[in-house]
Amino acid sequence: CVHWDKEEEVKQALDLLQQWVTMDTEDALELLGPAYHHPKVRSYAVSRLRQASDEDLLLYLLQLVQALRYERYDLINAFVVDTAGEEQNRLMNCSETSDLYNKLEEDFNKAYCLFVNKTFGNGIFAIGETIIDIRQLVKIQALNGSSENYANVVVPSDSISSDQTKSYIPEIDLSTFLIQRACEKPIIANYLFWYAYVECENNSSLKDKAISDMYQSFVERLSVTLKTKNEQTQQVRISIEAQKKFVDKLVELTNIVKRVQGSAKVKEDKLRSLLLAGDDSPVKFNFLNFDPIPLPLDPEIKIRRIIPEKIRIFKSAKLPFLFVCETTQGEEYPIIFKYGDDLRQDQLILQIITLMDRILRKENIDLKLTPYKVLSTSLKY
Repeated sequence: CVHWDKEEEVKQALDLLQQWVTMDTEDALELLGPAYHHPKVRSYAVSRLRQASDEDLLLYLLQLVQALRYERYDLINAFVVDTAGEEQNRLMNCSETSDLYNKLEEDFNKAYCLFVNKTFGNGIFAIGETIIDIRQLVKIQALNGSSENYANVVVPSDSISSDQTKSYIPEIDLSTFLIQRACEKPIIANYLFWYAYVECENNSSLKDKAISDMYQSFVERLSVTLKTKNEQTQQVRISIEAQKKFVDKLVELTNIVKRVQGSAKVKEDKLRSLLLAGDDSPVKFNFLNFDPIPLPLDPEIKIRRIIPEKIRIFKSAKLPFLFVCETTQGEEYPIIFKYGDDLRQDQLILQIITLMDRILRKENIDLKLTPYKVLSTSLKY
C-alpha cells in the first residue's frame, strides 16, 4: 500500500510503475478510480487507454465519463519546450500575458482552466488536444487588442519539430484524451456528449453541484473543440445540436399527450394528430419530414421522419411511447421514449451485459444475447 502523502513512497511507486510489465487496457481502468489521485498514475492509465481500439473504448466509455469526477479540474496540461531566447522569455512572462489568458478563458467559454509555468520556454504549449504557439497569440493581442482569432494559431501536434517534441512531456489527462478520440471518431463524440451532458443536471446537493459544474465545463470544452478543430468535427457538433433539438421536441410532444384525459387509445389518437399536423403542431417541429439526423441512441443510423401510423403508447405508469422512425435508407427503426424515469441505471446494466457478452465471445462462449441499446438524455428521460 502506497502512502501518497509521503514523498519517498510516491517517488518509489512512480519508479516502479515504469518498470512493471505494461498493463492491459482493462487493468489500467482501475487506476482511474477514486483510489488513485496522483496525476502521474492517472496519466499512465490514459497512456494505456491510447492503445485501445475505438470499439473497445466505446465499451468502457460510460465508466470513463464517470471517472472524470476523480480528475483534477483546477488545471490543464501545459507542455513546455525548453529552448528559449531572451526575447521569447520576455514575451512569455506570466505577468505580461495575464490579460491575454483571462481573455482566452472567455473565448473558450470558460471551459479551460489555464495553468502555465513561470517560464514558458519558446512559448509552444498544449491546451487540450492542440498545440498553441503563444508568441503568435501575443502578436495578435498586440495588433488588435483581441484574442478572438486564437483558432488561427492552433496547429496540430504533428507539425511541431522532432527536437521540440523531445522536450515536452507526452502526458495528457483523461478529459483531454476523451476529447481527442471524440475528434477522431464521430460515434465516440456522440456518446461522450450524451454521457456527460446528463450528468450536468445532477445538482441536488452541494457536492453534486460541484460535480455538475465540472461536467458542464467538460461539455463546453468538448463543444468548443468540436467547433474549432476541423470541418468534420464542426459537422459532428451541428448534428449533436440537431439531436438535442429533436429530443427536446419529443419531450414537448409527450408532455402534451400525457395531459390529455382518457385511455391510452385516446392519447394515441392525440399523439397521431399532433404528428400529422407537421409544422402547424404546438411544438413547432415537423416530425413527418425533417433534415436527417443521427439517432442519439444509435448515431450510425440516420432518421428523417416518424411514421404516425405505427406509434403506440404502452399501458404503464410512465406511459412509454413507441415511435417507429424511417431511416435515410428507407428502413424502419423502432424506439421507445420514456419520460419520467432516470434511465442511467438501465443504461449501466445493459452496458455491463454487452461488455460481458463481448468478453465471453472472445473466449468462444456465445450465449446468444442481443442486448438492446439504452441512452439516458436527461435525469427524467
